[in-house]
Amino acid sequence: MIYIYVIVGMCSSFLLALALLLFYLRYKKNILQQQFQIQQKELDYQKKLTQVIITSQEQERKRIGKELHDDVGNALASLRLYLDKYMYLPNQDNGAIKEEYKKRIGSIFNKLRTISHQLSVAEIELFGLREALFMLSEHIEQSGAFTINIDESKTKIPESLEYDTAVIIYRVFQELLTNTIKHAGANKVDIVFDLHRESGELMISYADNGKGLSSATLLHGLGFKNIESRLQTVNGYYDIDKETKGGFRMNIFIPQMQLEPA
Repeated sequence: MIYIYVIVGMCSSFLLALALLLFYLRYKKNILQQQFQIQQKELDYQKKLTQVIITSQEQERKRIGKELHDDVGNALASLRLYLDKYMYLPNQDNGAIKEEYKKRIGSIFNKLRTISHQLSVAEIELFGLREALFMLSEHIEQSGAFTINIDESKTKIPESLEYDTAVIIYRVFQELLTNTIKHAGANKVDIVFDLHRESGELMISYADNGKGLSSATLLHGLGFKNIESRLQTVNGYYDIDKETKGGFRMNIFIPQMQLEPA
């Protein structure tokens, strides 16, 4: 009789061990599936960001090509017609013609300089990020779009950044200011620089007093995808304050910034 109990006990132990093993294998399988799904989502997300970058680059190339063709090309064609018309005419007023030449050639140089400025930020190379941002703000204010207040009371704008990092910050602000000009209907923009002492993150707050943005714009806007992809190259990120009533607010975070306090 005792042998029967022993055999039943052994079988019970075996079945329990088998059940535990099957439970562990199933649990492990679920964990692996979840990890695979997470990795797949990350890969899909990176593919979408890469596609956004490629699309943005292609759009930029098309825009530059169109500007070269429409603005510079037409200006050169007009100058050529002017030369053909007046070069061989007798009794012409050389002084007035020369001044017209200078005016038209100067206009072409200005168009080329504008396009060149859009491709690279010479101000950053010459004066640093701080002066480049103030020059950008001054240019927009002079156009009458809106006023821009840059607040350095908490932290100064970094002066000694690598050129690529400075350009990324500059381009992000260009994108934000362009969005405000095109969509917000704002008359004021506030930009505040702050430093999180514990994490070492530079936080930049951008806010306008316009009409705000819809959820669809936030989710699908190419401009925000561009901002995200740019910030990721320096391990930065942003969050948008969706609770703001009226206007738009974004906080930008750049990690491990060692800045001089204001």
